[in-house]
Amino acid sequence: MIKKLFLPALLWAVSLLPAFAQADQPKDEKAELTRKQNADKLEQLMGITFLKDEQQKRLQLEKYLEENPNGPHLVTAYMALFWPVLKTDPARALEVANRFLERVPPDDKRMKITAYRFKYEALKALKKEADVAALSRNVLETETEPDLLAQMAYYDKENALHLYEKAVTEKRKSGGDRYSNPTLSDLLSGYARLLVREEGGLAKSIDLMREAIQVDEGTIRELEKADGVNKSQIKPLQVRVSENSLSLAQMYVKSADGKKALEAIDKAEAAGSIALERRSAFLGVRAETYSVMGDREKAFETYLRSFAVRMDPATWRKIQTISRETGRRDQDVMAAVVRLSRTGGQPFSPFELKDLQGETKTFNDFKQKVTLVNFFFPT
Repeated sequence: MIKKLFLPALLWAVSLLPAFAQADQPKDEKAELTRKQNADKLEQLMGITFLKDEQQKRLQLEKYLEENPNGPHLVTAYMALFWPVLKTDPARALEVANRFLERVPPDDKRMKITAYRFKYEALKALKKEADVAALSRNVLETETEPDLLAQMAYYDKENALHLYEKAVTEKRKSGGDRYSNPTLSDLLSGYARLLVREEGGLAKSIDLMREAIQVDEGTIRELEKADGVNKSQIKPLQVRVSENSLSLAQMYVKSADGKKALEAIDKAEAAGSIALERRSAFLGVRAETYSVMGDREKAFETYLRSFAVRMDPATWRKIQTISRETGRRDQDVMAAVVRLSRTGGQPFSPFELKDLQGETKTFNDFKQKVTLVNFFFPT
């Protein structure tokens, strides 16, 4: 009985295969046609952007956008049109930005952010601060995308805190996904760095920055437990913990809490290897902490170490202030800086490379010689 039913059913299914193939074929052809049209449009657009005559380029871009109001590569076309026009005719650039904003699909986050940026840039160029504030209020009322809200805070100082606050709130509503950009940590730390400048905002800034650090530390622990996770995924988080901990230390210095500032600096240094260009900043914050704690000798020594890494004029002025208070001579101070710079330097690791003539050179070939090292990145 089963065989009698199965065989006709199988034959019926096989008979439908050509029909399925025919049904799929138009879809494939349509997709291929769309891909080809998009490629042709991109080639057309690239040809326009390479025109040397700026007036002709602008006219051609305007024509392209009129003929393809909802076509492919809109962002590329509007960027090519907007930035040159902004330099010469901000009012016209504002018209371009408004038109772009009207055509943005509601669900296209990246395109919407770009369109809003254009409008802010045009309004700023026209010095229409009232309109900038009005645009921000509109964004606050109508938009919920955390990335958009946070990016728009860059353009409007008056409403920046409100924009960041809503960005954090919306991110929390979505569950505070730790892996999608901007992360909750990004938003919390950005909000904290803005808020700390405001009168009465220090305590809340400290809380926000502490939470940002805790979020990243939690993510690091998750990744360390997961299988097949590359260390390169963890490294950026460690760097962010380090930088945010340094910012937290500066906030504690501002609140005159030297003990917590030192704890934050220790965490910053332990979180990841500190790049040479940042070592001076870390030492500088440590020196400020010692000053807040009333330990002038440690502060002086640490400022010296900071200055030996990077000869910052502001750091030198702090060194001179302590020198005068403690009766030190400038020449003695500079001698100490020279000594620290020599002992604190890191030697080159041994290497073996070929020069432009194809000859092999080693580290020892350059010992005791004045050598210019030129770092470059060929592309």
